Amino acid sequence: MTESTSVDAEKTIIGAILVDNKAIPDLLSPDDFGDLRHRTLYEAILALDSKGEPIDLVTLRKALGGALERAGGLSYLAGLVEGLPKLENLSSWVKIVRDAAAIRQLADEVSRVQRMLSEGASPNSVLTVIEHAASGMREKMHSGLGPRKLDEYLKPLLVEIEQESEGRLPGVVMTGFKALDDMLGGFKPHDLVVLAAGTGIGKSSFASCVAKNCGKSTLIVSLEMSGGSIAKRILFGDAKIDHMRVRHGLDDPEWESLGKSFGALSSASIWIDDTARTPGTVRSRAMKLRDKHGLDFLIIDYIQLMSYDRKTETREQEVAQISGALKLLAMEMNIPVLALSQFSRASAQSSRKDKRPILSDLRESGRIEQDSDKVLFLYRENGMLTSRTEVIVAKNRSGPDGMVMLDFDKATTTFMDIKETE
Repeated sequence: MTESTSVDAEKTIIGAILVDNKAIPDLLSPDDFGDLRHRTLYEAILALDSKGEPIDLVTLRKALGGALERAGGLSYLAGLVEGLPKLENLSSWVKIVRDAAAIRQLADEVSRVQRMLSEGASPNSVLTVIEHAASGMREKMHSGLGPRKLDEYLKPLLVEIEQESEGRLPGVVMTGFKALDDMLGGFKPHDLVVLAAGTGIGKSSFASCVAKNCGKSTLIVSLEMSGGSIAKRILFGDAKIDHMRVRHGLDDPEWESLGKSFGALSSASIWIDDTARTPGTVRSRAMKLRDKHGLDFLIIDYIQLMSYDRKTETREQEVAQISGALKLLAMEMNIPVLALSQFSRASAQSSRKDKRPILSDLRESGRIEQDSDKVLFLYRENGMLTSRTEVIVAKNRSGPDGMVMLDFDKATTTFMDIKETE
């Protein structure tokens, strides 16, 4: 984007407001205007609008007073309404101005960081400034532009409804478990999906199964298991072989099955990162992966092992910041994020007769529950003594709550649909 393009966009917005006072864009501030003339004009426009006064060449000239020359003078003011493009393209011009403002802000922050480095600032303090600036810029760039008429939402909604009814809604990640997909309609873009389970119930195994089943470009961020361990779990699960069999030697049919799975999985777009620890690092690596190879789905295993990029007073506050950052990341990248979570210690000690998990059982649950679009629990009534596993849909913003049953094969650490004949 050239400077002249952003200046033209600023000029067009001012001219559009003079033609139609309703064209004042929400969340566009005077500081977003790089040209002093336009910044001065927009400040005067907002002042008139706050008083409920009409905005035209006469009232604007009067409102400017002694600042008229700073705003370009009378001749410049009069030329603002000449040769305007179609006003229905105003949103495009607003985006240009906001993007240019973000670039200027970024340049200022880069200069600030350079000054800090030259003055001998510590790496941690520099990183804090960078993360804070990046967070603020992302929030500004991805915030909405104020109220929009209902029909602006209805038009794309019709397309979405048609696509969903035909089973071709873009960006949706299907788990591969029929009953669960029928209930949820898959994981949708922007979704933060939280999956929680007790120790040994198989939340990591469930996530690995979804990664393999969905057929999408997937990044697994593991904070608990090594990348090699995850790869082994996926390989042996796909081959339907107990990984403990390796100790005793695999027979020919097992080697054949393993070879077939190896060939199929080698071409799968599944990526594993076992070194990322903070939301900022996850975002950076996910963005790079998306730009280079594409990315449709992100799995975090698991929330409570993450640390936040900046210091917080309590662990609860830190987890809250992590949860919010993951939801923001899902929205920013327009992909579903599946975040695994632990239960609180209190839930394990609960005196409830029905031990099925509830939302309050989530560790540091308040913010996690609030930020999530879907919350799933894995539960087996007799722990590891049975294979039948309940997938409890405790929260679902876009559909019903409920429960479906899956089978869990402990030997291969895989989940499967229950056969209809059973």
